[in-house]
Amino acid sequence: MILERGVQTLRIQLGKTWVRQRDIARIEVGSIVELDRRSDEGMEVYLNGRLIARGEPVVVNGNLGVRVVEVIDPETVTASAATE
Repeated sequence: MILERGVQTLRIQLGKTWVRQRDIARIEVGSIVELDRRSDEGMEVYLNGRLIARGEPVVVNGNLGVRVVEVIDPETVTASAATE
């Protein structure tokens, strides 16, 4: 797979949720925001807005990272990278 040169946008999504405006106003240090996934479901990896892989959280040198456990479609990865 050959990717185009340049900056690519890689986004890792742990989960999502809908929050009412009144609840947003109550968020403070220590608040917990519940997401739509179980803790064992992992993360989604997007390249230029397209889902390309799924992974699980890991810690690398004290930083949060993602271990890829499934590549959705190698052709999608190449096509997504070529759009930038």
